[in-house]
Amino acid sequence: MCSAAAIPGFWKGYVKFLQRVASCVNAVESVWFICADDYNGTSKSAWAWNEMEKIDLEGEGDEQTTAQIVEFWNQHLPFMYSASGDYAHLALRVTGDSCGSVVEGYDVELTTVSDVAPTFEVPCRALSECGSREL
Repeated sequence: MCSAAAIPGFWKGYVKFLQRVASCVNAVESVWFICADDYNGTSKSAWAWNEMEKIDLEGEGDEQTTAQIVEFWNQHLPFMYSASGDYAHLALRVTGDSCGSVVEGYDVELTTVSDVAPTFEVPCRALSECGSREL
């Protein structure tokens, strides 16, 4: 993994998180952060780090729609998944003017997203303030 000093500013908080947190999941294992072992393919999770992209692409036969889905996921890095009811994700934008901001997407249109926060640190701070409450 790159050192935080070699990474643009918006990545620093996320890299710090990945360096410090091996696993972060709620008690019923229905909401979790994607951690370094997930990205490296060495975790014991049944879900791949890019599982939402795989779900999006299932059954897509239309080349244009497939290309749009791939393009979306090339521009977003998922960092939290939820399988509580409908699937959901939080992701970092990795391109464009809003690079580093956080978006959320829900089933059925996982690539139709809403802005959540300007940086990764904002939702992390909100979660830490929740204390031991259930995710």
